[in-house]
Amino acid sequence: MFSVSSNELSRERGALTGRTFATLCLAIFLFLSAFVVWKAWQAADGHLIFTLDDPYLHLAVAETLLQGGYGVNFPQTSSPSSSILYTLLLAPFVALGAEAAGALGLSLTAQGAAVWLVARLIWDHLLEALPEGLRLPAEWGAALLTGLLAVSPAESRPGRPVAAVATAAPGAHLIFGKFGWFGRYEPYAVALALVALTAAGGRALSTLRPVWAGPTVALAVLGVVAVPFLTPAKDTPAASRNIFEQQYQMHRFTTEFFPRTVAVNALGWVAYRNDGHVLDLWGLGSEEVRRATRSAGGLTPELIAELADRKGAVYAMIYDRWFKGRVPPSWCRMAVLRTSLVTAGSDEVSFYLIDPAEAPAMAGALARFAPTLPAGASLEVIPCPRP
Repeated sequence: MFSVSSNELSRERGALTGRTFATLCLAIFLFLSAFVVWKAWQAADGHLIFTLDDPYLHLAVAETLLQGGYGVNFPQTSSPSSSILYTLLLAPFVALGAEAAGALGLSLTAQGAAVWLVARLIWDHLLEALPEGLRLPAEWGAALLTGLLAVSPAESRPGRPVAAVATAAPGAHLIFGKFGWFGRYEPYAVALALVALTAAGGRALSTLRPVWAGPTVALAVLGVVAVPFLTPAKDTPAASRNIFEQQYQMHRFTTEFFPRTVAVNALGWVAYRNDGHVLDLWGLGSEEVRRATRSAGGLTPELIAELADRKGAVYAMIYDRWFKGRVPPSWCRMAVLRTSLVTAGSDEVSFYLIDPAEAPAMAGALARFAPTLPAGASLEVIPCPRP
């Protein structure tokens, strides 16, 4: 049970201190994280695969940074990454050949530090002030705090400026930010809001009467906030499997079976560890495509065909439903990759031949590629009619 004062803590043998409480929360967080990573590793047939394709886009940019450029097609410059600092931090791990482990380590380090800091905040501003008879068992408090997976670093006793910043960031995200897609956008804003609430209202909650009202309100807030993140946590292994079945296999095809210039709309894995040129038809890795999508006419079939020809694209791997009415009629659909659907943009990826002269070579590559696909992924080969 929690002690009321530091003097009592020092006198009472085995009493739980704020530092011990935070360390216990961190230990539980790391244990649960290790369990989820292990299950995801199993789901992806022994590969460490992230739950979205976007982390591989950051890794691809980090590769280009080491070459002295920025983007995915050195020496062309583009800005596909939403976090310049993150790509800079990844670059040393890319240089050492430990990209995936480095990215995971950076994430766990940042999140672990956040869990420890938020646990200290909650101890300092709420739990330590509870009356002796109503203190929560340490295991309960620690278990509840494992849901706080990300927060910007702050002092353990933040002042009003920190609380103001922690309040302003979620407000800005509500106005300008995005939500959803496997909880990828909003966790930092939610965590900062919790920091602000704890720093500004923790002591006030501890003075509510009856004495259990404050902890009840705090736990209710944590419970409501945690609900949207329960499904992503549960589905993490399946999401890793989804990226393994789809984007990782697309990467294998374009680097091992048919290493030609390719056009895609899912840029991450295909560009990562790929020395060939990758044309991004979604606009993140191609400034020309980005401008075209924002022009009056938009990205028309004629413009897509022109860009592909100019970049020397031999084939394309795209989601048909993202390009309804915009696939150039000269492109020939040669295969469809079908996978599960958890975090990918579609469960079907169409393989289009752009250069008719490469038809025999691509057909042979598809025939060799199909038997190597993992369980859950299948390739339907469609004979391309001769011109």
